[in-house]
Amino acid sequence: HPRALASLRFAAAGRQLAARLHFGWLGEGEVVYAAVRKHIALLYQALILPVLVTMVGLLLVSWALDSDSTPLGWIAAAVCTAGVLLGAWQVLDWSNDYYVVTNRRALWIEKVVGLYDSRREAPLHMVLSVSLRTDAITRSLGYGDVIIRTYTGQLTFRGVGNPMAMAAMVEEHWRRLQHQRQMSDREA
Repeated sequence: HPRALASLRFAAAGRQLAARLHFGWLGEGEVVYAAVRKHIALLYQALILPVLVTMVGLLLVSWALDSDSTPLGWIAAAVCTAGVLLGAWQVLDWSNDYYVVTNRRALWIEKVVGLYDSRREAPLHMVLSVSLRTDAITRSLGYGDVIIRTYTGQLTFRGVGNPMAMAAMVEEHWRRLQHQRQMSDREA
């Protein structure tokens, strides 16, 4: 069953990523079931501008070498350096943002190096609904947005690879938590 295999691979990759990251904020008994970054296509999209800037810089370098112009050479070197630094920033920014689902909550962890760390979360017991948002292009590339609506607002996982598996993961643990609460209410 290809869909089941894709979901199992999604869960396994998420657990491997979570094991490498060592989330210190996990509560006692809290287990990470999915951890993903934004889809790689979003990184490629973000790298378009840095690549263009670097290419312009390289064209300026070749022009400066042909004309023996020192000021143009310095400008070309600055443009190339700016393109490479912008590209490195985009890769770093993409690599340290995560979407995480545990047995208790769904989280969006966003880090901007040197500026701030942010963690938005939605406790699973407060979830009202889980939905997907995609279009033809994002579906063909294999990513989309997972929207988790709660009593206090919504948490959006933007650009998640295999959004159906992520939404199913959130819904499964949300339903498990609901079932556990119903059972404890009955016992009480």
